[in-house]
Amino acid sequence: MVGDSDDTRGAAAACADAGLSAARPGIRDAQTAAVLGALSPTARRIVKAAFRVLERDGYEGLSLRRIAQEAGETKSLITYHFENKAGLVTTLVDSLWHDADVSLAAEAESLAADPRGRLLALTGLHRRLAQDARLYQTYFDLFPHILRDGEARARLTRTYRSYRHIGELCLAQGSADGNALSLATLLLAIGEGIAVQVLMTGENDLLEPAFAVLERRSLSFLGIASVAEPPRAPVAQPVPGSRPDAGDPSVGFLEGMEDPAARLTPAAARVLAAAVALASDEGLRAVTAESLARVSGEPSSSVLYYFGDKRGLVAAVVAASDYRFAQAVTKAAGRVASYRPAPAALAGVVQRVFQQPGWMRLFFDVLPVVLRDDDLRARQSAFLDALRSGPAASLRRAGIDEDESSQLALLSQSLVFGLAVQKLVDPRGTPVSAAVEAWQALLEQ
Repeated sequence: MVGDSDDTRGAAAACADAGLSAARPGIRDAQTAAVLGALSPTARRIVKAAFRVLERDGYEGLSLRRIAQEAGETKSLITYHFENKAGLVTTLVDSLWHDADVSLAAEAESLAADPRGRLLALTGLHRRLAQDARLYQTYFDLFPHILRDGEARARLTRTYRSYRHIGELCLAQGSADGNALSLATLLLAIGEGIAVQVLMTGENDLLEPAFAVLERRSLSFLGIASVAEPPRAPVAQPVPGSRPDAGDPSVGFLEGMEDPAARLTPAAARVLAAAVALASDEGLRAVTAESLARVSGEPSSSVLYYFGDKRGLVAAVVAASDYRFAQAVTKAAGRVASYRPAPAALAGVVQRVFQQPGWMRLFFDVLPVVLRDDDLRARQSAFLDALRSGPAASLRRAGIDEDESSQLALLSQSLVFGLAVQKLVDPRGTPVSAAVEAWQALLEQ
């Protein structure tokens, strides 16, 4: 994902030089570039100090007092430059992706009229960003709070619209049927979704094989030959009148998984439900003994007793988030006809997951906590790995080889997370259905 500096506008112009038209809405104005360019040396020092505090302590530790100590300045000087914490966070959001702006501009300027080169430049940018764990750790620390801050969210909305539009301009020449915006949205989503999974596992090894499959199928989607097209097994079609497992990607999604509230006492279940509701509505910072008591009806002196401490309660909220997501996927899979070939069924699941959006906000609210807790991160990584096993098995039974099936399952899961990020930020402007239709076309290549 990139911001909206003058470099981004230069990237769009470079695409226009390749024979495309940039005279359409969607490119952000110069607001961010002007804001960042106007920062004084002191303000820049404060921003850098804030990033260091955020990286070290997370959003919970991002107080004006700590930032002032880190920068060697006073709190009053921070408020002089940024008014308040919200103003500082907005500047952090604007500046977070500046280097990616510069990188995209440098890539686009060298692409000329080469459709293959433009596609590989975009996927290459996403690959490099997904490898930057510090960048995405910082972004996902900020993300729940961006969604609750009108100005920061508006800036981020323009960022996503700008990048989708730039991607559309860069890909349009290679897409004769008007699918450039869909593919640009898809590539952005998968890049950010893979970043989530790299953060979970700590394994950059996920990137190369997944992006190799993504690039090969995207080139085929655009009608551009790959440099080397490896042989792949043909997709088997289900026999009419049969009910094959190949078209049922729900296999294994909830096997052995139960509602975390099922084993709790009624009082503890009420506390957990209150914690989930508060986290979804106001974020994890709102989950205090007092707020839990108010929402659950249990005495404040005992609400944490059921879970040992705040960490135990947060772990239960994470488990509830996982269960909510698994339920959404399983319900979506259950509504997809099992007679459809596995690629079409898998795309149908992705599409229908977004018709049950209740899981999205909670997933990204708990994500920063998960990423900073080794035990929770290991559990979440195992959960996501298990969740991919069903689609991978379905694709294998449909005749797709094991490695390709595993990568397509990973890419599908990444698409879900990345589209969720875009939809949470920009619910009206994110073309979810079009991106999923493009993904189905890639799956069927």
